[in-house]
Amino acid sequence: MRPMPPKCRTAGQASLPRRAHRLLYRTGGDGVAGLKRKLSQVGQDALERLELPVNIAADVARIELLGNRELYMDRHRGVLAYSTDEVDVNGGGVVVRIRGEGLQLLVMTEQELRLTGKIAGIELVE
Repeated sequence: MRPMPPKCRTAGQASLPRRAHRLLYRTGGDGVAGLKRKLSQVGQDALERLELPVNIAADVARIELLGNRELYMDRHRGVLAYSTDEVDVNGGGVVVRIRGEGLQLLVMTEQELRLTGKIAGIELVE
């Protein structure tokens, strides 16, 4: 078993591992916000190097439209409103509004959603 890293204490900060303390120091002492910015930048750099598609890494919804009759949505976060003319789906940071006629939810799981009917339009509402 590896020993725990040594702790650092500075005025106004809880004890942190030395690495975290150094990272906080490098971010200009912005505390948690600076640390989050730094980690976000590290994540972006990793994405560019690995050449991963952004939608996989960012965990954003992916929408596939098959003609005007079927819609497939992956990584949604739930249905917000539903009628045969309009369906609002939480797409993670944006609401996806699907308008049409005779809309029906064929499949809905935690991760995917399949909708059929005559789809007239898709709108992204922030």
